[in-house]
Amino acid sequence: MKLVTIVFACFLWTSAYAQVWGSDTRLTNQDDYSLYPSVAVSGDSIHVVWEDNRDGNYEIYYKRSLDNGGTWGSDTRLTNQDDYSSCSSVAVSGANIHVVWYDNRDGNDEIYYKCSLDNGVTWGSDTRLTNHGDASMYSSVAVSGDYIHVVWRDYRDGNFEIYYKRSLDNGGTWGSDTRLTNQDDGSSYPSVAVSGDYIHVVWEDYRDGNYEIYYKHGREEFSPDGQIKNSSETTYIGNNIYNDDGTEQTKEQEVAPGTPAVYHIKIENDGANADNIKVTGTGDVSDWTVRYYDDLIGGTEITGDVTGGGWFTGTLLSDDSKEIRVEVTPALSASGSYEVLVTATSLNAVPEKKDVVKAITTAQTGIEEDIAQILKDYSISLLFPNPSYNRSVIRYSLPEKERISLLIYDISGRIVRTLIRVKSQEPGVYTVVWDGCDDNGMRLPTGVYFYQLKTMRSSITKKMVFVR
Repeated sequence: MKLVTIVFACFLWTSAYAQVWGSDTRLTNQDDYSLYPSVAVSGDSIHVVWEDNRDGNYEIYYKRSLDNGGTWGSDTRLTNQDDYSSCSSVAVSGANIHVVWYDNRDGNDEIYYKCSLDNGVTWGSDTRLTNHGDASMYSSVAVSGDYIHVVWRDYRDGNFEIYYKRSLDNGGTWGSDTRLTNQDDGSSYPSVAVSGDYIHVVWEDYRDGNYEIYYKHGREEFSPDGQIKNSSETTYIGNNIYNDDGTEQTKEQEVAPGTPAVYHIKIENDGANADNIKVTGTGDVSDWTVRYYDDLIGGTEITGDVTGGGWFTGTLLSDDSKEIRVEVTPALSASGSYEVLVTATSLNAVPEKKDVVKAITTAQTGIEEDIAQILKDYSISLLFPNPSYNRSVIRYSLPEKERISLLIYDISGRIVRTLIRVKSQEPGVYTVVWDGCDDNGMRLPTGVYFYQLKTMRSSITKKMVFVR
Protein backbone atom coordinates (compact mmCIF):
# COMPACT_ATOMS: atom_id res chain seq x y z
CA MET A 1 0.00 0.00 0.00
CA LYS A 2 1.33 3.44 -0.92
CA LEU A 3 2.21 5.64 2.07
CA VAL A 4 0.87 9.21 2.20
CA THR A 5 1.92 11.40 5.13
CA ILE A 6 0.72 14.65 6.62
CA VAL A 7 3.47 17.28 6.58
CA PHE A 8 3.44 20.50 8.62
CA ALA A 9 5.53 23.56 7.72
CA CYS A 10 5.89 26.63 9.91
CA PHE A 11 5.90 30.08 8.27
CA LEU A 12 7.34 33.15 9.98
CA TRP A 13 7.16 36.80 8.93
CA THR A 14 10.43 38.57 9.67
CA SER A 15 9.51 41.86 8.01
CA ALA A 16 6.97 43.30 5.62
CA TYR A 17 8.89 41.76 2.71
CA ALA A 18 11.08 38.87 3.91
CA GLN A 19 9.59 35.40 4.37
CA VAL A 20 11.20 32.57 6.31
CA TRP A 21 9.92 29.00 6.37
CA GLY A 22 10.92 26.33 8.85
CA SER A 23 11.71 22.76 7.90
CA ASP A 24 9.04 20.13 7.19
CA THR A 25 7.67 18.18 10.13
CA ARG A 26 6.15 14.76 9.49
CA LEU A 27 2.94 14.47 11.52
CA THR A 28 1.81 10.95 10.57
CA ASN A 29 3.66 7.68 10.12
CA GLN A 30 1.28 4.90 9.15
CA ASP A 31 1.22 2.02 6.65
CA ASP A 32 -1.87 3.41 4.93
CA TYR A 33 -3.17 6.70 3.60
CA SER A 34 -3.41 9.94 5.62
CA LEU A 35 -5.31 12.51 3.53
CA TYR A 36 -7.05 15.91 3.34
CA PRO A 37 -5.62 17.76 6.37
CA SER A 38 -7.07 20.92 7.86
CA VAL A 39 -5.41 23.23 10.39
CA ALA A 40 -6.54 25.90 12.85
CA VAL A 41 -4.61 27.93 15.41
CA SER A 42 -5.29 29.90 18.60
CA GLY A 43 -2.24 31.50 20.21
CA ASP A 44 0.49 28.88 20.45
CA SER A 45 -1.97 25.96 20.11
CA ILE A 46 -2.15 24.38 16.65
CA HIS A 47 -4.89 21.87 15.83
CA VAL A 48 -4.82 19.49 12.85
CA VAL A 49 -7.44 17.02 11.57
CA TRP A 50 -7.27 14.61 8.64
CA GLU A 51 -8.73 11.49 7.06
CA ASP A 52 -6.82 8.28 7.83
CA ASN A 53 -7.05 4.65 6.66
CA ARG A 54 -4.80 3.03 9.31
CA ASP A 55 -7.79 1.12 10.76
CA GLY A 56 -8.83 -0.42 7.43
CA ASN A 57 -11.51 2.21 7.13
CA TYR A 58 -11.25 5.93 6.55
CA GLU A 59 -11.66 7.73 9.90
CA ILE A 60 -11.05 11.27 11.15
CA TYR A 61 -7.94 11.80 13.30
CA TYR A 62 -6.70 14.78 15.31
CA LYS A 63 -3.46 15.95 16.85
CA ARG A 64 -2.17 19.17 18.38
CA SER A 65 0.89 21.20 19.26
CA LEU A 66 0.82 23.47 22.31
CA ASP A 67 4.14 25.20 21.61
CA ASN A 68 3.58 26.75 18.19
CA GLY A 69 4.61 23.62 16.29
CA GLY A 70 7.74 22.83 18.27
CA THR A 71 6.43 19.48 19.51
CA TRP A 72 3.32 17.47 18.75
CA GLY A 73 1.04 15.25 20.81
CA SER A 74 -0.24 11.81 19.89
CA ASP A 75 -2.94 11.07 17.33
CA THR A 76 -6.56 11.01 18.55
CA ARG A 77 -9.18 9.07 16.62
CA LEU A 78 -12.37 11.17 16.41
CA THR A 79 -14.65 8.77 14.49
CA ASN A 80 -15.28 5.04 14.69
CA GLN A 81 -17.78 3.89 12.08
CA ASP A 82 -18.23 0.86 9.83
CA ASP A 83 -18.24 3.14 6.81
CA TYR A 84 -15.93 5.94 5.74
CA SER A 85 -15.55 9.40 7.31
CA SER A 86 -13.94 11.93 5.01
CA CYS A 87 -12.79 15.49 4.28
CA SER A 88 -12.66 17.01 7.76
CA SER A 89 -12.35 20.73 8.55
CA VAL A 90 -11.33 22.32 11.87
CA ALA A 91 -11.84 25.74 13.47
CA VAL A 92 -10.85 27.00 16.92
CA SER A 93 -11.88 29.76 19.31
CA GLY A 94 -9.84 29.80 22.50
CA ALA A 95 -10.05 26.30 24.01
CA ASN A 96 -13.08 25.35 21.90
CA ILE A 97 -12.24 23.20 18.86
CA HIS A 98 -14.88 22.47 16.22
CA VAL A 99 -14.62 19.76 13.56
CA VAL A 100 -16.94 18.87 10.66
CA TRP A 101 -16.73 16.11 8.06
CA TYR A 102 -19.00 13.93 5.97
CA ASP A 103 -19.53 10.21 6.48
CA ASN A 104 -21.63 7.35 5.20
CA ARG A 105 -22.69 5.69 8.48
CA ASP A 106 -26.37 6.29 7.59
CA GLY A 107 -26.08 4.75 4.13
CA ASN A 108 -25.87 8.24 2.67
CA ASP A 109 -23.21 10.93 2.79
CA GLU A 110 -24.16 13.39 5.56
CA ILE A 111 -22.39 16.21 7.40
CA TYR A 112 -21.34 15.52 11.01
CA TYR A 113 -19.92 17.74 13.74
CA LYS A 114 -18.15 17.31 17.06
CA CYS A 115 -16.26 19.58 19.43
CA SER A 116 -13.80 19.73 22.28
CA LEU A 117 -14.25 22.39 24.96
CA ASP A 118 -10.91 21.76 26.69
CA ASN A 119 -8.34 22.39 23.94
CA GLY A 120 -8.54 18.88 22.48
CA VAL A 121 -8.21 16.82 25.67
CA THR A 122 -11.73 15.35 25.52
CA TRP A 123 -14.35 15.31 22.77
CA GLY A 124 -18.13 15.37 22.71
CA SER A 125 -20.39 13.08 20.77
CA ASP A 126 -21.07 13.31 17.02
CA THR A 127 -23.90 15.59 15.87
CA ARG A 128 -25.56 14.97 12.52
CA LEU A 129 -26.06 18.30 10.72
CA THR A 130 -27.79 17.15 7.51
CA ASN A 131 -30.54 14.60 6.83
CA HIS A 132 -31.41 14.21 3.17
CA GLY A 133 -31.77 11.41 0.65
CA ASP A 134 -28.94 12.74 -1.49
CA ALA A 135 -25.31 13.37 -0.72
CA SER A 136 -24.04 16.20 1.52
CA MET A 137 -20.25 16.44 1.27
CA TYR A 138 -17.09 18.58 1.48
CA SER A 139 -17.89 20.69 4.54
CA SER A 140 -15.94 23.65 5.94
CA VAL A 141 -16.26 25.27 9.37
CA ALA A 142 -15.43 28.69 10.86
CA VAL A 143 -16.04 30.10 14.33
CA SER A 144 -16.29 33.49 16.04
CA GLY A 145 -16.90 33.26 19.78
CA ASP A 146 -19.93 31.01 20.31
CA TYR A 147 -21.06 31.37 16.68
CA ILE A 148 -20.17 28.41 14.45
CA HIS A 149 -20.65 28.54 10.67
CA VAL A 150 -20.66 25.50 8.36
CA VAL A 151 -20.90 25.26 4.57
CA TRP A 152 -20.97 22.18 2.33
CA ARG A 153 -21.88 20.81 -1.10
CA ASP A 154 -25.36 19.30 -1.32
CA TYR A 155 -27.28 17.35 -4.00
CA ARG A 156 -30.78 17.56 -2.52
CA ASP A 157 -32.00 19.80 -5.37
CA GLY A 158 -30.84 17.41 -8.12
CA ASN A 159 -27.78 19.60 -8.67
CA PHE A 160 -24.68 20.31 -6.62
CA GLU A 161 -25.33 23.50 -4.63
CA ILE A 162 -23.70 25.23 -1.66
CA TYR A 163 -25.58 25.15 1.65
CA TYR A 164 -24.96 26.87 4.99
CA LYS A 165 -26.06 26.49 8.61
CA ARG A 166 -24.96 27.87 11.95
CA SER A 167 -25.01 27.41 15.69
CA LEU A 168 -25.33 30.43 17.99
CA ASP A 169 -24.54 28.57 21.23
CA ASN A 170 -21.18 26.91 20.66
CA GLY A 171 -22.65 23.85 18.93
CA GLY A 172 -25.44 23.18 21.42
CA THR A 173 -28.21 23.72 18.87
CA TRP A 174 -28.25 24.35 15.13
CA GLY A 175 -30.38 26.47 12.82
CA SER A 176 -31.99 25.45 9.57
CA ASP A 177 -30.14 24.91 6.27
CA THR A 178 -29.73 27.92 3.95
CA ARG A 179 -29.16 27.46 0.23
CA LEU A 180 -26.45 29.85 -0.98
CA THR A 181 -26.29 28.99 -4.71
CA ASN A 182 -28.90 28.25 -7.37
CA GLN A 183 -27.29 27.38 -10.69
CA ASP A 184 -27.97 24.90 -13.50
CA ASP A 185 -24.39 23.70 -13.27
CA GLY A 186 -22.55 22.42 -10.25
CA SER A 187 -21.21 24.43 -7.32
CA SER A 188 -18.70 22.55 -5.21
CA TYR A 189 -15.88 22.53 -2.62
CA PRO A 190 -16.88 25.51 -0.46
CA SER A 191 -14.73 27.15 2.19
CA VAL A 192 -15.93 29.54 4.92
CA ALA A 193 -14.24 32.19 7.07
CA VAL A 194 -15.68 34.63 9.59
CA SER A 195 -14.64 37.97 11.06
CA GLY A 196 -16.98 39.45 13.62
CA ASP A 197 -20.47 39.28 12.12
CA TYR A 198 -19.34 38.93 8.49
CA ILE A 199 -19.31 35.43 7.01
CA HIS A 200 -17.27 34.88 3.84
CA VAL A 201 -17.74 31.88 1.52
CA VAL A 202 -15.85 30.82 -1.63
CA TRP A 203 -16.47 27.83 -3.88
CA GLU A 204 -15.82 26.28 -7.30
CA ASP A 205 -18.57 26.88 -9.88
CA TYR A 206 -19.24 25.66 -13.46
CA ARG A 207 -21.99 28.16 -14.42
CA ASP A 208 -19.75 29.82 -17.04
CA GLY A 209 -18.96 26.56 -18.84
CA ASN A 210 -15.65 26.45 -17.04
CA TYR A 211 -14.71 25.89 -13.40
CA GLU A 212 -14.31 29.34 -11.80
CA ILE A 213 -14.07 30.60 -8.22
CA TYR A 214 -17.04 32.51 -6.78
CA TYR A 215 -17.45 34.42 -3.53
CA LYS A 216 -20.28 35.78 -1.42
CA HIS A 217 -20.65 37.14 2.07
CA GLY A 218 -23.37 37.50 4.63
CA ARG A 219 -23.80 39.03 8.07
CA GLU A 220 -25.84 38.44 11.20
CA GLU A 221 -29.40 39.80 11.21
CA PHE A 222 -28.99 41.42 14.64
CA SER A 223 -25.70 42.20 16.33
CA PRO A 224 -25.01 44.90 18.95
CA ASP A 225 -21.40 46.06 19.14
CA GLY A 226 -20.16 47.95 22.23
CA GLN A 227 -16.99 50.06 21.94
CA ILE A 228 -15.21 52.22 24.52
CA LYS A 229 -12.57 54.94 24.83
CA ASN A 230 -11.35 57.40 27.41
CA SER A 231 -12.84 60.86 26.84
CA SER A 232 -9.40 62.28 25.97
CA GLU A 233 -8.89 59.73 23.18
CA THR A 234 -10.09 59.83 19.59
CA THR A 235 -10.36 56.11 18.76
CA TYR A 236 -12.69 53.50 20.22
CA ILE A 237 -11.57 49.96 20.95
CA GLY A 238 -13.77 46.89 20.66
CA ASN A 239 -15.01 47.26 17.08
CA ASN A 240 -16.15 43.82 15.86
CA ILE A 241 -15.16 42.23 19.20
CA TYR A 242 -18.04 40.53 20.99
CA ASN A 243 -18.10 39.04 24.49
CA ASP A 244 -19.98 39.12 27.79
CA ASP A 245 -17.19 40.21 30.15
CA GLY A 246 -15.42 43.17 28.51
CA THR A 247 -12.39 41.17 27.36
CA GLU A 248 -10.34 43.21 24.85
CA GLN A 249 -12.86 46.04 25.35
CA THR A 250 -11.53 47.56 28.58
CA LYS A 251 -10.34 51.08 29.37
CA GLU A 252 -8.66 52.23 32.59
CA GLN A 253 -8.17 55.61 34.26
CA GLU A 254 -6.59 56.76 37.51
CA VAL A 255 -8.11 59.90 39.03
CA ALA A 256 -7.89 61.87 42.24
CA PRO A 257 -10.68 61.23 44.79
CA GLY A 258 -13.59 63.52 44.01
CA THR A 259 -12.65 63.71 40.32
CA PRO A 260 -14.74 61.91 37.69
CA ALA A 261 -13.16 59.54 35.21
CA VAL A 262 -15.02 60.10 31.94
CA TYR A 263 -15.53 57.31 29.40
CA HIS A 264 -17.19 57.43 26.00
CA ILE A 265 -19.14 54.40 24.81
CA LYS A 266 -20.40 53.72 21.30
CA ILE A 267 -23.32 51.35 20.75
CA GLU A 268 -23.26 50.25 17.10
CA ASN A 269 -25.71 48.09 15.17
CA ASP A 270 -23.47 45.61 13.33
CA GLY A 271 -26.44 43.56 12.16
CA ALA A 272 -27.96 43.54 8.70
CA ASN A 273 -31.37 44.66 10.01
CA ALA A 274 -32.60 47.66 12.01
CA ASP A 275 -32.49 47.10 15.75
CA ASN A 276 -33.41 48.79 19.04
CA ILE A 277 -30.56 48.09 21.46
CA LYS A 278 -30.96 48.06 25.25
CA VAL A 279 -28.12 49.48 27.35
CA THR A 280 -27.62 48.42 30.97
CA GLY A 281 -24.74 49.19 33.31
CA THR A 282 -23.20 49.04 36.76
CA GLY A 283 -24.42 51.60 39.31
CA ASP A 284 -23.25 53.23 42.54
CA VAL A 285 -21.58 51.46 45.41
CA SER A 286 -20.11 52.80 48.65
CA ASP A 287 -17.46 55.46 47.88
CA TRP A 288 -18.11 55.28 44.10
CA THR A 289 -20.64 57.25 42.05
CA VAL A 290 -21.57 56.30 38.46
CA ARG A 291 -23.52 58.62 36.15
CA TYR A 292 -24.68 58.00 32.58
CA TYR A 293 -25.58 60.65 29.95
CA ASP A 294 -27.07 60.32 26.47
CA ASP A 295 -24.41 62.49 24.81
CA LEU A 296 -20.63 62.86 24.92
CA ILE A 297 -20.92 66.46 26.12
CA GLY A 298 -23.84 67.68 28.19
CA GLY A 299 -26.91 65.66 27.33
CA THR A 300 -29.62 64.23 29.56
CA GLU A 301 -28.78 62.03 32.52
CA ILE A 302 -30.02 58.46 31.94
CA THR A 303 -28.53 56.79 35.03
CA GLY A 304 -31.87 55.61 36.39
CA ASP A 305 -32.72 53.83 33.14
CA VAL A 306 -29.28 52.30 32.53
CA THR A 307 -28.94 50.93 36.07
CA GLY A 308 -32.62 49.94 36.20
CA GLY A 309 -34.63 48.27 33.47
CA GLY A 310 -32.39 49.54 30.69
CA TRP A 311 -32.05 52.56 28.40
CA PHE A 312 -32.86 52.14 24.71
CA THR A 313 -31.01 53.59 21.74
CA GLY A 314 -34.15 53.80 19.65
CA THR A 315 -34.15 52.32 16.16
CA LEU A 316 -30.65 52.03 14.70
CA LEU A 317 -30.32 51.10 11.05
CA SER A 318 -27.52 48.78 9.99
CA ASP A 319 -24.12 50.34 10.82
CA ASP A 320 -25.73 53.23 12.72
CA SER A 321 -24.54 54.02 16.25
CA LYS A 322 -25.35 55.96 19.40
CA GLU A 323 -22.73 57.42 21.75
CA ILE A 324 -23.16 57.87 25.50
CA ARG A 325 -20.98 59.15 28.34
CA VAL A 326 -20.15 57.47 31.66
CA GLU A 327 -18.64 59.36 34.61
CA VAL A 328 -17.19 57.31 37.46
CA THR A 329 -16.25 59.34 40.55
CA PRO A 330 -14.43 58.04 43.63
CA ALA A 331 -15.38 59.70 46.93
CA LEU A 332 -12.70 61.48 48.94
CA SER A 333 -12.52 58.38 51.14
CA ALA A 334 -12.30 55.95 48.18
CA SER A 335 -9.39 53.62 47.62
CA GLY A 336 -8.57 50.82 45.18
CA SER A 337 -10.42 50.35 41.88
CA TYR A 338 -14.00 50.00 40.69
CA GLU A 339 -15.12 48.13 37.56
CA VAL A 340 -18.12 49.30 35.57
CA LEU A 341 -19.63 46.97 32.94
CA VAL A 342 -21.88 48.38 30.23
CA THR A 343 -23.92 45.86 28.24
CA ALA A 344 -25.58 46.33 24.85
CA THR A 345 -28.35 43.80 24.15
CA SER A 346 -30.30 43.32 20.92
CA LEU A 347 -34.07 43.32 21.42
CA ASN A 348 -34.60 41.22 18.31
CA ALA A 349 -31.92 38.53 18.28
CA VAL A 350 -33.06 35.01 19.18
CA PRO A 351 -31.33 33.66 21.16
CA GLU A 352 -30.33 36.84 22.98
CA LYS A 353 -27.17 38.52 21.74
CA LYS A 354 -25.19 41.08 23.72
CA ASP A 355 -21.79 42.76 23.93
CA VAL A 356 -20.03 44.15 27.01
CA VAL A 357 -17.40 46.85 27.55
CA LYS A 358 -15.56 47.53 30.80
CA ALA A 359 -14.28 50.70 32.50
CA ILE A 360 -11.83 50.34 35.40
CA THR A 361 -11.32 53.45 37.55
CA THR A 362 -8.62 53.64 40.20
CA ALA A 363 -8.56 56.21 43.02
CA GLN A 364 -5.15 57.85 43.26
CA THR A 365 -3.18 57.40 46.47
CA GLY A 366 -0.36 59.40 47.98
CA ILE A 367 -2.06 62.79 47.45
CA GLU A 368 -0.34 65.26 49.74
CA GLU A 369 -3.23 67.61 50.31
CA ASP A 370 -4.80 67.34 53.74
CA ILE A 371 -8.57 67.70 53.45
CA ALA A 372 -8.78 69.02 56.99
CA GLN A 373 -6.33 71.76 56.06
CA ILE A 374 -8.29 72.62 52.93
CA LEU A 375 -11.44 73.04 54.99
CA LYS A 376 -9.83 75.81 57.07
CA ASP A 377 -10.47 78.32 54.28
CA TYR A 378 -12.37 78.93 51.05
CA SER A 379 -10.60 77.56 47.97
CA ILE A 380 -11.15 76.83 44.31
CA SER A 381 -8.89 75.06 41.82
CA LEU A 382 -8.77 73.08 38.60
CA LEU A 383 -8.18 69.37 39.13
CA PHE A 384 -7.44 68.80 35.45
CA PRO A 385 -4.38 70.45 33.85
CA ASN A 386 -4.60 74.01 32.64
CA PRO A 387 -5.24 74.30 29.71
CA SER A 388 -8.24 71.97 29.86
CA TYR A 389 -9.39 69.92 26.89
CA ASN A 390 -13.13 69.48 26.22
CA ARG A 391 -13.99 69.53 29.93
CA SER A 392 -12.80 71.18 33.15
CA VAL A 393 -13.09 69.67 36.62
CA ILE A 394 -13.28 72.33 39.31
CA ARG A 395 -12.85 71.64 43.02
CA TYR A 396 -13.89 74.07 45.73
CA SER A 397 -14.05 73.96 49.53
CA LEU A 398 -16.30 75.60 52.09
CA PRO A 399 -15.20 75.85 55.76
CA GLU A 400 -18.77 76.54 56.88
CA LYS A 401 -22.36 76.45 55.65
CA GLU A 402 -22.72 79.04 52.92
CA ARG A 403 -24.78 80.50 50.10
CA ILE A 404 -22.67 80.04 46.97
CA SER A 405 -22.43 80.63 43.24
CA LEU A 406 -19.94 79.00 40.87
CA LEU A 407 -19.74 80.96 37.62
CA ILE A 408 -17.84 80.87 34.31
CA TYR A 409 -16.96 84.19 32.62
CA ASP A 410 -15.59 84.81 29.14
CA ILE A 411 -12.69 87.18 28.43
CA SER A 412 -15.10 90.15 28.16
CA GLY A 413 -16.40 89.56 31.68
CA ARG A 414 -19.77 88.19 30.56
CA ILE A 415 -21.23 85.29 32.57
CA VAL A 416 -21.54 82.39 30.09
CA ARG A 417 -22.36 79.55 32.47
CA THR A 418 -23.81 79.26 35.96
CA LEU A 419 -22.57 75.95 37.29
CA ILE A 420 -23.97 76.27 40.80
CA ARG A 421 -26.27 78.76 42.52
CA VAL A 422 -27.63 77.52 45.85
CA LYS A 423 -28.88 79.28 48.97
CA SER A 424 -27.19 76.89 51.36
CA GLN A 425 -24.43 74.30 51.04
CA GLU A 426 -22.85 72.33 53.89
CA PRO A 427 -19.12 72.59 54.68
CA GLY A 428 -17.01 70.24 52.61
CA VAL A 429 -14.94 69.71 49.50
CA TYR A 430 -16.87 69.47 46.21
CA THR A 431 -16.15 68.91 42.53
CA VAL A 432 -18.13 70.02 39.49
CA VAL A 433 -17.52 69.40 35.78
CA TRP A 434 -17.83 72.14 33.18
CA ASP A 435 -18.43 70.64 29.75
CA GLY A 436 -17.47 73.76 27.80
CA CYS A 437 -21.09 74.74 27.04
CA ASP A 438 -22.97 77.91 27.90
CA ASP A 439 -26.28 78.09 29.76
CA ASN A 440 -28.13 77.31 26.51
CA GLY A 441 -26.16 74.12 25.91
CA MET A 442 -24.14 75.67 23.06
CA ARG A 443 -20.47 74.74 22.81
CA LEU A 444 -18.15 77.64 23.53
CA PRO A 445 -15.00 78.27 21.47
CA THR A 446 -11.42 77.74 22.55
CA GLY A 447 -10.18 80.66 24.64
CA VAL A 448 -9.45 82.18 28.04
CA TYR A 449 -12.19 81.90 30.66
CA PHE A 450 -12.50 82.70 34.34
CA TYR A 451 -14.10 80.53 37.01
CA GLN A 452 -15.36 82.23 40.16
CA LEU A 453 -16.54 80.99 43.56
CA LYS A 454 -18.78 83.60 45.27
CA THR A 455 -20.06 83.31 48.83
CA MET A 456 -21.43 85.78 51.38
CA ARG A 457 -17.94 86.13 52.86
CA SER A 458 -15.57 85.53 49.97
CA SER A 459 -15.06 85.77 46.22
CA ILE A 460 -12.26 83.87 44.46
CA THR A 461 -11.62 84.15 40.71
CA LYS A 462 -9.06 82.18 38.68
CA LYS A 463 -8.15 81.97 35.02
CA MET A 464 -8.20 78.90 32.76
CA VAL A 465 -7.49 78.18 29.14
CA PHE A 466 -10.16 75.99 27.57
CA VAL A 467 -9.32 74.09 24.37
CA ARG A 468 -12.06 72.57 22.25
